[in-house]
Amino acid sequence: MRWLSRDVLVAVVLLSALRVAAFQASTSKLDKTSKELLTLNPQEEKESYDIYSTVLNIVEPDVNAWTIIQETRGFKLCSEPKPDQDRVYRSMAEDYILKNKRTLILHRKFNLPLYTLAPPEEWTRSTNSKIIAVFSAVGFNSDRTRAAVCLWARSAGTCFILVKMNDAWQIDRDWRGDGCGWAA
Repeated sequence: MRWLSRDVLVAVVLLSALRVAAFQASTSKLDKTSKELLTLNPQEEKESYDIYSTVLNIVEPDVNAWTIIQETRGFKLCSEPKPDQDRVYRSMAEDYILKNKRTLILHRKFNLPLYTLAPPEEWTRSTNSKIIAVFSAVGFNSDRTRAAVCLWARSAGTCFILVKMNDAWQIDRDWRGDGCGWAA
């Protein structure tokens, strides 16, 4: 009987050690994740959701139900301004690059009639019945009148340059820089 209590004691010690190790691993992951999260001030947050909604309505105006991945992805901003426009667009590009070093958690703040938010894993295992959208964080120029955002939808991605005119975001027709796109 004495060997049984010793084996039970060893098992309890091992289980306790595993629980402590698991707790430390999960908290260190949480600490790492929280350091990598992007937070926006209220104005930037409002403008970002306006831009996300605008872009989806421009890209696919007939889609009535989007599945939006709830974490942004740091797509490479593949649009470059022409040299004579560098002064106008450089701060926007720099803000985009800086913000997309971190992940922004998206919330139910889109101005869309019907959509669901899905975890990042949904992107890799999606079916054709869902129209998945994956966004980058939005980069703004210093006065928040121009913005850059990248979107992946329907097996292809592209970056958009937008301008705010009459209190609404729209494609920036003054942009003469490079365009870009990529496909799966």
